[in-house]
Amino acid sequence: MPQNRHLLLLIALCYFLTFVTVRSAYATEKPGDVPSEAAILERLDEQIDLSLSFTNQHGAKVQLKDLFIDGRPLVIAPVYYECPRLCTLTQEGVVKSLNGLELKISDDFKVVSVSFDYEEPASLASERSKKYYDLLEDGEGGKNGGWDFLVGDKENISKLMGEIGFSFKEDQGEYIHAAILVVLTPEGKISRYLYGINYPSKDMRLALVEAAKGKIGNTLDRVFLYCFRFDPTKGKYTLAVWNVTRAFCSAGVLVLFGLLIRFRLKEKSKDIPE
Repeated sequence: MPQNRHLLLLIALCYFLTFVTVRSAYATEKPGDVPSEAAILERLDEQIDLSLSFTNQHGAKVQLKDLFIDGRPLVIAPVYYECPRLCTLTQEGVVKSLNGLELKISDDFKVVSVSFDYEEPASLASERSKKYYDLLEDGEGGKNGGWDFLVGDKENISKLMGEIGFSFKEDQGEYIHAAILVVLTPEGKISRYLYGINYPSKDMRLALVEAAKGKIGNTLDRVFLYCFRFDPTKGKYTLAVWNVTRAFCSAGVLVLFGLLIRFRLKEKSKDIPE
């Protein structure tokens, strides 16, 4: 029957579009020109040494493993507190992102700012923490363990920065460095890098949900993770056109099969003598 043949052809086409892979065309340009001294070497899925020791804004000694909330991801912001510009913009970008985020700091995830200048004291970390807590809409969440500000010695700082692939170089009393956030899984593995000084709340949420393997957020977040993929060349989540196409085609295949069955049943009912 012509109708059936057309339906079968459509089903075959949708099957092909759904399950045959193609190469995605994405930009290869990095956002901004990063000096070689501040190059970021991504170490995705590598384990961070959680025994590394630092001093927090209260002057207490802590290990990285102490900073995780059970089953929740952690965001590391490598900065130095006396940075005249870029680190301030990075921290303000974190504040802006957190203020637009529905996930709750200190319940769903944590943020840790770590100074890579081993000469900075805990008193400076304390001073900076108060500044950014005041800018947070959930300032209490930040104070209650949601956002820690750390300093450390040269050995622990160098090891952590090396493990996250963060390079920096002293230059006339300041540092050449890039602006990034590093998202860790609850187990301390590197899940995602977010670049620049602006971290859209949508990207932050998806990165956190992805790092937590769906244990935070809702069903819609998991759907979004299917429809959006992280584009490392742009440093943000972009629409995964191929995933969306496959989803629609899969739905189309089911609809077409339903129509085919319906037509078959109609034909059989016509063949039955009255």
